[in-house]
Amino acid sequence: MRMDPQSFQNLATKIGTHSIFQSTGNKQQIPVELQLAIFLCRVGSKDEIFGIVDHNGIFIDYEIGWPGSVHDAKVYQNSYFYQNYRTLIKGWDYLLGDSAYPLSSFLIKPFNNPVTDLQTHFNVTHSLHHIVIENAFGKLKNSFSCLKGLSVKKISTVVNLTECCIILHNFLETNNDS
Repeated sequence: MRMDPQSFQNLATKIGTHSIFQSTGNKQQIPVELQLAIFLCRVGSKDEIFGIVDHNGIFIDYEIGWPGSVHDAKVYQNSYFYQNYRTLIKGWDYLLGDSAYPLSSFLIKPFNNPVTDLQTHFNVTHSLHHIVIENAFGKLKNSFSCLKGLSVKKISTVVNLTECCIILHNFLETNNDS
């Protein structure tokens, strides 16, 4: 995992005051910077993830821990976002979904079988915007190759590791660190 030195120091400063980095016993913890470097090394080397990404490629909601065989629409309908969309969707906000998702007042999906030029044009435009979502997942998996082949015994480890990667991805994106 590569990160700009300034972003690394900024992140270390932001997380360094968290209680998890404060020693409660006689044994002193290693410096936050070293713990962060070890974590970044781990996630940069070798589950399915459902996520909602904004137009800048920032994950705004995600669901982790569902088996890959579960349909995306089922994961979506059980997500925090879907359960709370009335408070999360404001004004003209909307989601772009693929054809697997149920159409709703706030979720736009392509036409399954376009019959007019207008429907075909809509599908092309939808696809061009949907690429932001696909690129966000691609960047996440390329930046954190550990997400490609996790070998753990507890699903909570997968969930925690993936959440850390998503948070770090968003941090890097908002700090323009590619």
